[in-house]
Amino acid sequence: MATYDIASFEPKYSTDPLFLILGAQLYPEGAASDNRIAFVAHPVDTVLWEPGGMASEGLKMLAETGDPAALLAEAEAMEFLVLASTFDEIKALLGAQEITLSSEAPCLSYAQALKPNPDWFFGFSSACAVDEAGDWVEDIELLVTMFDAGTADGEPYMDATGATDPQQPVTSVEIPPWDEDPVTIIKATLRAE
Repeated sequence: MATYDIASFEPKYSTDPLFLILGAQLYPEGAASDNRIAFVAHPVDTVLWEPGGMASEGLKMLAETGDPAALLAEAEAMEFLVLASTFDEIKALLGAQEITLSSEAPCLSYAQALKPNPDWFFGFSSACAVDEAGDWVEDIELLVTMFDAGTADGEPYMDATGATDPQQPVTSVEIPPWDEDPVTIIKATLRAE
């Protein structure tokens, strides 16, 4: 087991009043994050989702509807540990100022929908607290960025107009303001105690 302090948390975009006070910018006009999320701890060499991979049915549902239930069920079926399913639970973790990870599940993955949008979500995949040798690392940097799940067609900041056929891989969103390098929505650093 290893416990990590939340050494820094920098929200860059949000609609949460607290994060706006902390300097976050509002999402583009009409857009907002869904309060429901999937935040899990999992083993090395496993993924909840990954850039370049195909969205599972659970990620498709989260990206298109905001509902993380199917993605969290997929995670639990793989024996991943669900750390949070709502953003309020993330704020509780921030209040506790620490996350404890086990050697069986030292990696973190996160996904949260941006609405309205056909199938956009933001998150990070497989940020691991161990190095290649299996030793705990001092710091973990979590960069939350915007992705297209590759499952639905439509215009930005509008609901889907139909399914993407054939389904495409998960890719970074390349539409302003998300097209610069990519834009970080939240940046957090976890530091070993």
